[in-house]
Amino acid sequence: MKPTRDATEPGPRPGPADFGLPRPAAFSSPAQPLRELGGPPGWPLLGHLPILDRRRLQQQLECWAGTHGALYRLQLGRRPVLVVADHQLAQDVMRRRPQRVLRSPTTRRVCQELGVDGLFMSEGDRWQALRRLTVRAFTPEMLRGFHPRLLAIGQRWRERWVAALRQGHQPDLARDLPRFSLEVGVALAMGVDLGAGHDGRGQPGAGSLQLQADIEFLIGQVWRRINATVPLWRWFKTAPERAVDAAIERVRQALLPIVEQARAHRAAQPEATPRHLLDALLIAQARPEAGEQPIELSDEQLVRLLTELVFAGEDTSAHSLAWLMTLASRHPGAWQQLQTEIAQACPADGPAHGPDYDSLRRLPYAEALIQESQRLKPVISLLMFQAAEDQVVGGVLVPKGAGLMTLNRYSALKLGPEDRHDFRPERWLAVDGQAPCASSMPFGAGARTCPGRYAALLQMKTLLALLAPALDLLPSQAPLPAEVLEVTLRPAALDLRWKLSSRCG
Repeated sequence: MKPTRDATEPGPRPGPADFGLPRPAAFSSPAQPLRELGGPPGWPLLGHLPILDRRRLQQQLECWAGTHGALYRLQLGRRPVLVVADHQLAQDVMRRRPQRVLRSPTTRRVCQELGVDGLFMSEGDRWQALRRLTVRAFTPEMLRGFHPRLLAIGQRWRERWVAALRQGHQPDLARDLPRFSLEVGVALAMGVDLGAGHDGRGQPGAGSLQLQADIEFLIGQVWRRINATVPLWRWFKTAPERAVDAAIERVRQALLPIVEQARAHRAAQPEATPRHLLDALLIAQARPEAGEQPIELSDEQLVRLLTELVFAGEDTSAHSLAWLMTLASRHPGAWQQLQTEIAQACPADGPAHGPDYDSLRRLPYAEALIQESQRLKPVISLLMFQAAEDQVVGGVLVPKGAGLMTLNRYSALKLGPEDRHDFRPERWLAVDGQAPCASSMPFGAGARTCPGRYAALLQMKTLLALLAPALDLLPSQAPLPAEVLEVTLRPAALDLRWKLSSRCG
């Protein structure tokens, strides 16, 4: 297997060229109006709102797709919604963004109210400007420069888990993986190491824990508010809603001084190499490319943009790692094969040594583990949009203002080869040159493909390369934990069992 071009890229993405998936059937012309499309029975006036199971919505929608087909209609109050389960049509919908398809207005407004108002929640000219800035900031050079800090954070958490095992306790990864991802996200976004300040007992200080708690709390509020039938918080400030406002303000007050310090550093050293994403954003603002209009962002706007990026990365990376480890524990030999690959590919001088940036290019099996776990358990398992104009999707006429909902793993689970439900990382280790699994799209598609995908993959590969030499993942015969949807798809519980590797002594 050839090394990947860059350690931040997904790596070799081989596999069956089309994964055995048939192309969607051609639709006859003229297009069928959305209101005439079939779907599950709903209630008068309210439609399907009363029967949606928001904690397992992705499974409910996938079940309905099995009954009503890869295109069917929901009615959410007065608003019709086209559900798109076929992966090719879903990718077509995503590629119509941002001109013809917009993010759900409910999601956009809720996030703006919670102080999460940057690239992902923007549309039109503002999105184009922020996208240019963000893509220019997420460079391989910036990620290469960030890797030593990522390595230090990963080593710190590994030492805590090793210490817990030596004391006879199992690490609590359900709690610790989000904290690890938050530390990485804040360090990547702003250069601040939340875990560097300790309380004297080797634990993060109170300020770090407060920021962690506030971000986790606000992430939960996103899903609660998106699914609220009536947005009462816009008219009545109950004690819980005042707690939300207080958390928003604490996050803002914690991040504003960081932005001010970054501006001062950049003014004092304008030619210095960017140390983190905020640095790179300030450079991109100050040095527009030829033909571009300069983009000026205030400190408040940068705080909202950076908050959004931290939100987007915290639970997605943590839950992706949780699913990967859970699936690997049910796949005999997977963790041992990962350990063997890392021992061969990464320079090792005892368990205290970590992988360098370039050695991460030589981990095809680690990449296969990531690809396969994301195929089966994509943490972004569904996306909600709004049609910006009348348009046809798969032969169905979708009117302006109607909803569009894409199911991002239905094709991978319902179609394809006989072993499609099995966790088999080896399917991604075919010969070079084959296309990736066409039905797997964990980072979206089109112009709005996640700009932080390479940073997320770098984070996951680095932690795996740190953990595998030190810890043995014990096999489990238990059923997989239930799926819980709260913006991202997470396991309801983590039943992972670990022991110290012989390499730890």
